[in-house]
Amino acid sequence: MSAKAFPAKSLPPAELKIVIVCEDLECGKYAKELQDQLLLSLRSRIKFVPEAWTFRALQHPELQDLARREITEADIILFSTRGDAEVPMPIRSWLEERFAQPDRPKALVALFGPAKVPDRAEATRHYLEDIASKGRLDFFAERQLFVNKT
Repeated sequence: MSAKAFPAKSLPPAELKIVIVCEDLECGKYAKELQDQLLLSLRSRIKFVPEAWTFRALQHPELQDLARREITEADIILFSTRGDAEVPMPIRSWLEERFAQPDRPKALVALFGPAKVPDRAEATRHYLEDIASKGRLDFFAERQLFVNKT
């Protein structure tokens, strides 16, 4: 009996769906930079499927349905804010509802731009950590919040 060599099948790269939820376009850009760094560090072994939603867009009921589907399929949520103001109540309700579902994302990453009100940003970080814990999502956040002194 002789051994036969089988041609190696090239498997398509694994897919990682990332949804960015951002306060505004500036915060979205910050999250996109992190996403790009992840892509570079993984050297295309994983195919990224990015989506982005601003707080403003998520307050429109017709867009919420589309965003709900995107988040249901997401592996990671990159939540990007300056943290100077509380997360708006409609966004809070929407996130809490999504993270309570069985088909929720696997991880929540909190990103903070320069905050003028560090105490408020810290409260936002704690809020996000709490809803991630309740939804059994892995939670990641920057260790140090940046303070904008202008």
